[in-house]
Amino acid sequence: MNAVKKYSLIVSIFVLVYLIFVIAIAPANKILAKFDLPKGLEIRNISGSIWSGEAKLISYQQVSINDVEWSLSPLSLLLFNPSVDLTFGGSLQPGPRGSLELSNLTNDLTVNNANVAIAANDVLAYIPLPIDASAGGEINLDVPEFVLGKPICTVSAGTVTWQRAFVSAMKEDVDLGTLAATLGCEKGALTFEVNPENVLGLQFKGVVAARGKVSGQGYITPGNDFPANVRPLLGFIGKKDFQGRYKLKL
Repeated sequence: MNAVKKYSLIVSIFVLVYLIFVIAIAPANKILAKFDLPKGLEIRNISGSIWSGEAKLISYQQVSINDVEWSLSPLSLLLFNPSVDLTFGGSLQPGPRGSLELSNLTNDLTVNNANVAIAANDVLAYIPLPIDASAGGEINLDVPEFVLGKPICTVSAGTVTWQRAFVSAMKEDVDLGTLAATLGCEKGALTFEVNPENVLGLQFKGVVAARGKVSGQGYITPGNDFPANVRPLLGFIGKKDFQGRYKLKL
């Protein structure tokens, strides 16, 4: 009986190794074709294997990412915690560019060491505004750790920085310097808090909850460095309080 168990174990290990080998050498596009992708998700021009490959374009709900390359760690599979390194985009490509690590693919998806850059004007295109406007500069996302949860996260740590911030609207060009915010997670909702050291005197804490609903409140306190061509617009925000602040609320 012990001999039967021994040989059964050997056969099982052999079959497992063989299956891993078959999957490893199988083209990624053939494997992906076996799965039903979420509605609106499109992946084009896939090459390589599941261990190391590339997709020329991944798009979802009008957001497109070019030249996505992945590398799956064999060791992470042995530890039953699949881990994938991703890089995407390029300096000459439109859309975001950067790198990140994905782990816990089967449970509580985790993002580590994410560094993403995108042109501010590309982000502005997805924000509904009552007036025509354009933005300059680059937005950088630096996230050491993010754990997916309900409705959005269980852990979120990182920063968002808008470097060389610039807005053009109503024939006015406004230089905003650098704007930065710290990311967090509270009761499953993603939070962001603006660093008050900026030329607008902007203090704001916001929350992104289920279905992308954004709320928050803060103040603008005009100082000596406040852009002169923005001062006439302060009246549209409301009346300033006894501390000279204009209240913001979403």
